[in-house]
Amino acid sequence: MSPSLSFHKLLTKARKLVPFLPPEPISPHTAKEQDAPLLSRLPPELRQMIWETYFRGYAVHIHRPRKRLRARECLIWDADDVFARGPHFETCFDFSHAARCVTVMSQRLPATHVAHISQINLNWELYYPLILNEKDPGKYEILWVDIWEALAAMEGLKWLRVELRIAMPHLAPEWTEREWTLWEGIKKVTRPSHFELILPFPAAASTREETLPCTIIRRVMRDESH
Repeated sequence: MSPSLSFHKLLTKARKLVPFLPPEPISPHTAKEQDAPLLSRLPPELRQMIWETYFRGYAVHIHRPRKRLRARECLIWDADDVFARGPHFETCFDFSHAARCVTVMSQRLPATHVAHISQINLNWELYYPLILNEKDPGKYEILWVDIWEALAAMEGLKWLRVELRIAMPHLAPEWTEREWTLWEGIKKVTRPSHFELILPFPAAASTREETLPCTIIRRVMRDESH
């Protein structure tokens, strides 16, 4: 079975597990099977209650072993053996295990399938500040640009959460100094109604968060090396 077919099979299974808010049908032949007219008309508050009771924490984690696109389903549990709280109304696709997979989705899946992805979560840890204004960018700078272009191209994206982590907290001032270079790619993503960007360094004095399409949350890491 090809990577695309096996991945599509997994996505189809994921949709069936969340029948109360179906995506737009990919094909008219499957429209009736994917309909859930009663539950789809419920207000968001009731959908949230149903999710928290039966489906909370469900995610499809995307990874790429041996350069093949793969996914695994999971439910996240905490230490008290209860579901982790999540704001999702339908399946969330998590790219935290392989950020590069965001950029290859369009190459491995039909465009109609990519267009039906509505919720994405991405946690990305970087070791050094990105130098995005160089003529000869490095591989992580190129990946940064490609990720935001891929997210901007997803027509059905409604919910997006991106958390940036830095492995070396003592470099936080350099991240702050170069913060303005990050906005060009981020400003391209305008479709999500919920767009949360979590940054681990203080804001630069020149930053005007009201001009950005996202809500920025600052989680400044303490440098324990001093």
